[in-house]
Amino acid sequence: MSTAALAVYLNRHYNGDVYWLLAAGRYTAHHGVATRDPFQTLSHGREWFDQQWLAGLLFYGVVVAGGLTLLSIAYGLLVGIAVLPLVIGCRHKQPRQVLGAWILSLPMLFALLDPRAEGFSLLAFAVLLVLTDVDRRRRRVWWIPLLFAIWANLHAAFLVGLLFLSLVVVGAEVDRRRGLVERSFSWRFVAIGLALPATLATPLGVRIVDYLRLLSANKVLPKLTYEWDPTWQHPYALLYPALVLAYGTWLYRHAPEPRPLEPLIVLAGFAIFATTATRQLVWLGPLSFYLLRQLGRPGSIAVSRRVSLPLVAGAATALVAWAVWLGPAPNEPKLMSDAADYAAAHPATGRLAAPPGTGSYLLWRAPWVQVTIDGRFENYSDAELEGAYDVVNHSADWRDLVARWHITRVVTRNPRAIEDFVADGWRARYRAHDHFVLDRGQAGLR
Repeated sequence: MSTAALAVYLNRHYNGDVYWLLAAGRYTAHHGVATRDPFQTLSHGREWFDQQWLAGLLFYGVVVAGGLTLLSIAYGLLVGIAVLPLVIGCRHKQPRQVLGAWILSLPMLFALLDPRAEGFSLLAFAVLLVLTDVDRRRRRVWWIPLLFAIWANLHAAFLVGLLFLSLVVVGAEVDRRRGLVERSFSWRFVAIGLALPATLATPLGVRIVDYLRLLSANKVLPKLTYEWDPTWQHPYALLYPALVLAYGTWLYRHAPEPRPLEPLIVLAGFAIFATTATRQLVWLGPLSFYLLRQLGRPGSIAVSRRVSLPLVAGAATALVAWAVWLGPAPNEPKLMSDAADYAAAHPATGRLAAPPGTGSYLLWRAPWVQVTIDGRFENYSDAELEGAYDVVNHSADWRDLVARWHITRVVTRNPRAIEDFVADGWRARYRAHDHFVLDRGQAGLR
């Protein structure tokens, strides 16, 4: 509960992903899962692989029930619940080792503050870590295929789960050859093997492979968003996997004999995986609890109910109070929502060029406005993504793109671009803070 309250407390603004998810959820609720892009973007009418349809539908249902405030509370609870099974499974471990795992999980919390479909992957990954622990209850592994069938409809990070299972299988086989694993491992292998076909239980079916191929083929993503950058390009970010490696090594050295190699093999695989993109660092937080479950020394973190119940009640009260009275801000400066609201209230013919976050916001707030792109980067070609940024930043072949895409309005905060547009005869129709709405019309600044 304290983790959930902290998540809600720190979430003061939303990113663009939540808005296109809400727009997609609204469409799914009224028309079913889309196979063609229904939104007024450059990808309108194209085949659309809405792999996250269930996440969007759930977000939309929450907003219909209680608005964005309820969404903040629900998402905070989602993050808190994701940590819960991990902590419960470690309650019989040494307190200092548990504290180390919880501290290492905090970067995960900051990375997933904004409501997004990846929050469901965090919960699914946490549950997966518990289900693969067959030392206590072997029947748990038969829930793994069902977990993947649901996960594949929520977020594409089910691939991370498959990576984890693969490393577990390799590590368990190594330990079996060392005489540390019973023959019952073969049954776990069968249950885990069913996880792969279970990922096809989505409206996409086998076309989910096409979606994954489309996502991996996008070469512009690392240029557009920090989270797709290789981690090794940001040396300071490598400190986190180094700390998790050190934590795992410390646990292993102090683990009771005989010590399994499976956790170290899983840790090594995920440490390498975390260097491929900064967004993959988040999985090291839950993995710290997995290491603790497998290698931690016996102990107890039991807390008296006289202490725990008031703490839980206080955290719950703080969560609700913050969300209701001091929750997310009514506007989104980073999405230029004031300018977007003006554009929606004063429609113009032609297409509006804006950054993807603003485009996502307009999909939800004003689906009738034609925009260039939104946050669903996989829906656009590399040329379209680069071109949309070229127009907003007034660079490269922006004039050709304006003509080709029938752009008559631009929302931007780029100072140089604003000056260049005005010099080219565009008019500033609206200004809010540091961002502008620029038209090819004649009306002046509001």
